[in-house]
Amino acid sequence: ITLMIVYHESVRTFLDQCLLTKPGEKDISDIVAEDMCKHSLTSFGASQKEAWKNSLPAMAKVLEKSDIDREVEVAIEYKPSISKDRIDFLLCGTDNNGKRNVVVVELKQWSDANRSNKPDFVFTNGGGGLGDYWHPSYQAGNYINIMRNFNAYIQDQKVGMHACSYLHNMQEKFSSFLDDVRLFPLVESAPAYLQGDAQKLQEFLEKYVSKPYRSEHNPGLLYEIDNSE
Repeated sequence: ITLMIVYHESVRTFLDQCLLTKPGEKDISDIVAEDMCKHSLTSFGASQKEAWKNSLPAMAKVLEKSDIDREVEVAIEYKPSISKDRIDFLLCGTDNNGKRNVVVVELKQWSDANRSNKPDFVFTNGGGGLGDYWHPSYQAGNYINIMRNFNAYIQDQKVGMHACSYLHNMQEKFSSFLDDVRLFPLVESAPAYLQGDAQKLQEFLEKYVSKPYRSEHNPGLLYEIDNSE
């Protein structure tokens, strides 16, 4: 177990933990919180746990309807080695041609967003109250740039790195702003998916990680990335 990898399961297990929980059983937020504590990561609060409780089942509903193989890897709260931040949600696998890919999904509970005076930012009520926050797709894009630029395995094996964001509470009317390529050029390659975009997000994920990555001594693609220089 590494400090970088907190929660690492198959899509199948993730779906079961999100969607098949009975009253009185541990839900996905309890499971992630326990995994964080196992790694001595106790700095999260009730609001973080609430975010897991709301956002992860929304993500599970997208995956449940997808054609993604149930053995594809899911990671939650993964920390690239030189980053101070943790990634909300990550899928590792291969596309239909066998190319290894990682998809980073930034999850937000936001219900509105407005223009910021800072480039690549939006003005909204985020985790720290009203203020300027990274456009979620830029946040996800920063993570894949860190992993791509500073990980030997990703470079040597030419692992595809892809980013997007899922704002599952955000109404359709905000899409013209959040998807404006003049304001946010990165959204062309790292789209922002809103409340009604579950199928579009599903298709984006299926394009890159439809099958699990397997090799002779393979503990999982994420472990190979994490164990690299």
